[in-house]
Amino acid sequence: MANDPTTKSRPTGSLRFKVEFSGDVQAQLHFTEAAGMDFEMEAFEYKEGGNYTHIHRFPGRFKQGNLTLKRGITEDGSPLWQWFTGMINGEYKAANVTVSLMDVSGEVMRSWTFKDAFPIKWSASPMTAEQNAIAVETLTLAHQGLSSSTMLPGKSVTIK
Repeated sequence: MANDPTTKSRPTGSLRFKVEFSGDVQAQLHFTEAAGMDFEMEAFEYKEGGNYTHIHRFPGRFKQGNLTLKRGITEDGSPLWQWFTGMINGEYKAANVTVSLMDVSGEVMRSWTFKDAFPIKWSASPMTAEQNAIAVETLTLAHQGLSSSTMLPGKSVTIK
């Protein structure tokens, strides 16, 4: 069953993932959500004179979304807070942030690396005495590009 080729095409749940920071900021923290792993190509339109049947559309630039990370507020989150407040004080530090999706056995299936990421927003969930909810902090990161690595037995394939 371990060498069954059909197991490679089976999707895994999105609940097993890890987030690692490397570069100027180094940390491995636990998050409950990672969102914004997307990019898209803009298309621009050209209206050709005398051609009234259609508009030409051409590929344009790629744009990436911001990476948003959520986690319960804990004492070990101080590196994130220090990173963000350092940016406010003019201390620019970028980090490569890798989000890795794990299979049921804990092996990395696929990783997404956000190059030269930096914090642009920090927020905390509302604190209300009427609810018994976990306090959550949200960190939004801008970045300079996204690459993906697919883990295959014995090698890694990178898509940029």
